[in-house]
Amino acid sequence: MLTPIWVAAGLLAPIAIAVPPAAVVMAFTDPAPASGGPEAMQGWVFGVVYTGFTLQGIGLLTAFVLYARVRWGDVLSARTRDVAVGATHGLQGLLVRTAMVFAVVFAAANLYWAFGGTAGRPDGPTGDMNVAQHVLAGAGGVLAVAGAAALLLVLRRPDRPRRFVRPLAVAWIGSAATFAWPLYSLVIVLAQPGDMGHDTAAATSLTSLAGMFAGLLTGLAGAALLAEHGAARTEGRTDGASGRQSARPTASSTP
Repeated sequence: MLTPIWVAAGLLAPIAIAVPPAAVVMAFTDPAPASGGPEAMQGWVFGVVYTGFTLQGIGLLTAFVLYARVRWGDVLSARTRDVAVGATHGLQGLLVRTAMVFAVVFAAANLYWAFGGTAGRPDGPTGDMNVAQHVLAGAGGVLAVAGAAALLLVLRRPDRPRRFVRPLAVAWIGSAATFAWPLYSLVIVLAQPGDMGHDTAAATSLTSLAGMFAGLLTGLAGAALLAEHGAARTEGRTDGASGRQSARPTASSTP
C-alpha cells in the first residue's frame, strides 16, 4: 500500500508546489500557449487543468495524513531520539550518503535550468520553458536535496531533531518526488523514442537517471529505518506484556 502512495505523493507534490504561482501568472498575464507549437495548451487552460491537479493532490495527501494518524499514530508521535538503531543502521547511512551525491547532481542540473540555463535542457537550447516548467525544475532540485538531507539528519545521533514526523515527512516527499518524476520522464523516452527521444538530450536522461537513483536509495533507507523502528516497538510491547504476565501471582495448588 505504501509504495503506490509514495509514488503518487512524488508525482503530486511538485505540482502542488509549482503550479499555483505559475498558473496565476500564466492565466492573467500570458495569453500565449503554455509551450511552443500551434497545438500547445493555452495559458488559461493550463491554469484551470493544473489547478485542478493541485487541488486533487492536496486532497489526496490530506486524506493520507488523516489515515496515517490513525494507522501509524505511534510512529508519528515518536521522538527522533527514540528511533531504534538496528542492524542495518550502517547500511542506511551508506545508502543515504550515496543518494545525496546523486541528489546534488540532479539538483544542480534542475536549478541551472530553473534559472534560465539552456545546455542539455529537455526542449533543446532553443526551446522556451514556461513559468511552470521553471518553477517545477527548481522545486524538483530543492526537494531532491531536502529529502536526502532530512533522512541523513535522522540517522545522525548528535544533532537529531526532536520530532520524528518532521524530517520523516520531508524525506518522504523529497525522495518520492525525486524518484517518481525522473522515472516518468525515462519511461516516456523509452516508450516513445520516435516522438520524444530525439528531442531529449543525453544530459537530460542522465539527470533523470541520477534523480531516480537518489529517490530510490533514500526511499530504501527510509523503509529500512521504519521497519526496524516498528520491529523494535513490537518487541518492546511483547517484552512488557511478558513481564506483566510473569509478575502476576499464581494460585497455590496445595490446600
